[in-house]
Amino acid sequence: MIYTTARTDIIGNLQISAERILAGFVFILLAAFTLYAQTSIATEPDEKTLVIQDAKDSDVFSFGKTVIVKQRAKGVLAFGGDVIVEGQVDGDVATIGGSIIQKETAFIGGDVIAFGGTYRPESKNPLRNSDKETIMFAGYEEELRNLTQNPSQIFAPSLSLGFL
Repeated sequence: MIYTTARTDIIGNLQISAERILAGFVFILLAAFTLYAQTSIATEPDEKTLVIQDAKDSDVFSFGKTVIVKQRAKGVLAFGGDVIVEGQVDGDVATIGGSIIQKETAFIGGDVIAFGGTYRPESKNPLRNSDKETIMFAGYEEELRNLTQNPSQIFAPSLSLGFL
């Protein structure tokens, strides 16, 4: 009985403000969310290549860089760069001003869209879902690549024989 009384007195004297309790809950929630943010994305030293190791729940967007999917990604969209799929992409793969290269053992689960580039699978029968489409417009590849890598050139045209 005395033990219970002493325990009640210790808890009764403990005073924690509501702000500290709220801050503690926020800290615990933020710490829990960081566990889910463990995707592996790295940039090569040349700053022109983005290497995706494992981003199975993430769509990858790239501007002016070549994207290499080593393991998994949900989807890939590249402006002004190529997409090289060595692993698995569950969704669509698209590029504007670049090409899409599918390695022999790679899998693409969605549509393949190349505007200003080409789609080049390395095997005769690439691993893809049969009900998905391939859309390719190969004209103006170099112009679109330069435009997406340096959009300010729209406002600074250069004079050439083709311009006249």
